Amino acid sequence: MEQRKLNTRLFSFRNPTLWALLPLLLYVLLYQFPCVDPETGDPITRFCLDPQIVVPMHHFNIVSATSLAALLVAIVVGIVGLRQRNQQVIYVSLAFISLAAFFSVHG
Repeated sequence: MEQRKLNTRLFSFRNPTLWALLPLLLYVLLYQFPCVDPETGDPITRFCLDPQIVVPMHHFNIVSATSLAALLVAIVVGIVGLRQRNQQVIYVSLAFISLAAFFSVHG
């Protein structure tokens, strides 16, 4: 009876150890079935779980440059809002600063 309770608690969805080991299991699965040959870099045509996503480099350049320009403008607007002591402008500036920072990481 006691062994049955232990097994049900061990494999329960409320067990944090199970949730901690789940990302490790996913990593092992992705590592075992790569889509690119690690030695030659050639694509593998068999079943794979970790596909490569090819993103054009110009997308990265355009998004990064635009978001950094927006970040600079938002900082300037925030400085103006601080000098005028206008809280609404400061809050809008902080919102744009956070959005621009997220998009610069997205780049």
